[in-house]
Amino acid sequence: MSFILATLFLSPLAKKLPKVVQEDFKFLDGKWTAKIWEGDFEEVWTAPKGNVITQMSRHTKDGKLTFMEFGSIEQTVNGDWTMFIIFGKFGKGDKKPIGFKLAEAKPGDVLFVNTTNDFPTHIRYTAKKKTEMTCVIYGRADGKKQSETFNFKRLK
Repeated sequence: MSFILATLFLSPLAKKLPKVVQEDFKFLDGKWTAKIWEGDFEEVWTAPKGNVITQMSRHTKDGKLTFMEFGSIEQTVNGDWTMFIIFGKFGKGDKKPIGFKLAEAKPGDVLFVNTTNDFPTHIRYTAKKKTEMTCVIYGRADGKKQSETFNFKRLK
């Protein structure tokens, strides 16, 4: 994993970002839901605190869990921000976090990238309104460009 993280952080794609502070991720805070994959995808983000934002997600179809993930956005010791995600149920197999480095940031819009990951390689969150947000994941799978768009609505 250290090779993957070194490749991720030393990538020539890395560019200098404007100063990013934890409040820049505040738009993620809350409970969100999207209709996708013939079911419901729920995502819950905590408010930024201590330079960490935590997240959990699950997809259900016909009342059954089909997918889940846990993650965080953390400020690293060098001041960069990285999204770490653990995909799948903890009870099924060995789980290791996958890191996606913050590549772009502007108010209400963040892009995380890990070009060494199979799919996705890019994760972009964009606030549309206070009650709407999209998450677009994209990259290559099976040698073809692929993407998924989650059109989230804020739950009360």
